[in-house]
Amino acid sequence: MWLLVALIWIRCASVARALSLLDAISVYPELSNFTVFYQNNLEIATLLLTNSSTEHRTLLIPNNEAFTNFELQYGVSIWSMATVELQALLEYHILVGEMTSANFSQQSGIAVPSLLTGEKYDNRSAGPDLSTSFGNTQHVNGQVVFISPAGSSSSRKLFIRQSGTSSFRIQSGLGAQADLISLDGVWDGGMFQEVSQFLTLPAPCSTTIRTTGLSSLDGAINRTDLWDDLDRSSNYTCLAPSDQAFADAGNPQTTLNESALGTSMRMHTIPQSLYTNFLVDGQIISSDDNLPIRVSIKGTDIYFNDAKVTNSNIITNNGVIHVLDKVMSPLQDLSTSSPTISPTATSTGARGAATSNSAARASVPLSPRLKALSLFGFVLAFFI
Repeated sequence: MWLLVALIWIRCASVARALSLLDAISVYPELSNFTVFYQNNLEIATLLLTNSSTEHRTLLIPNNEAFTNFELQYGVSIWSMATVELQALLEYHILVGEMTSANFSQQSGIAVPSLLTGEKYDNRSAGPDLSTSFGNTQHVNGQVVFISPAGSSSSRKLFIRQSGTSSFRIQSGLGAQADLISLDGVWDGGMFQEVSQFLTLPAPCSTTIRTTGLSSLDGAINRTDLWDDLDRSSNYTCLAPSDQAFADAGNPQTTLNESALGTSMRMHTIPQSLYTNFLVDGQIISSDDNLPIRVSIKGTDIYFNDAKVTNSNIITNNGVIHVLDKVMSPLQDLSTSSPTISPTATSTGARGAATSNSAARASVPLSPRLKALSLFGFVLAFFI
């Protein structure tokens, strides 16, 4: 009996695998605009969306609403995009590997590489964690999206679709977020899922910070002449205090001298791409000028030194931005108020990448919440 069931399942799976992409999505009326889009862009579509690779992929297919919203947002139709930009956009919607709702359900979220490469949109590299997670495939260096359960904390309101499918949050460039509706659809090239918006192509750090409204940080980096380095270098994480965080710290972007402000800003930049699903409680990482930064994780909350992450995994063309609720204090000034490093903590040097694995992340104990320093202590640290 069980053998018969298994044979039927294998047969059904084989039939599903034999379906072309257009045949596979034809049963979803909400994806009909994409079918028309495919048929009107056969040269690009055939290049990217046919099963010509031995590596299976996951397609993120914009639904009919996404086509309407694109025109409302940008004032132009998706059909009028230049070929080179259209190809880049499609590449960003093609993920490495077969990704199902089970992959997206982990509470920490998941960074997933796409086929989008080239310095304009992908001035970064994968690092050992991402390479290990995706089996060192040839496309693992492609620009990432970050996918997490829809219930995860976010600074933006999510429009969760009420249906029989699960909805997840997907983040792309310029802080853009969309719903990913899990179809777990199968075609002969891999899997496909539905998204409620076209993804946004990543931009340089400066453009992203200005677009997301971090004006105080923009002012601080302008004063310290760090934009060229942050925009042109590859593999950067920007720990970005919010405007309120700068105000709470006494507006150091205007009150500190340039030398002290530069020291603070370099402490908030890390020369590697740190997506939150690879962070480990107690992990020590090095800032751009080799100052130690401690990661603390308490439940779903993440801290860098004494600053809590309020908006995470904002994708840039050369890394990622995490927004903080305060201007970080130097780790050495936290003294006994900082947590003890766990036995599985990973120390990561400049220009490196964390080497933590999923087993280590699951077994690391949680640390107590860090205590904040006074503004006087923070400012004084840069003049001693």
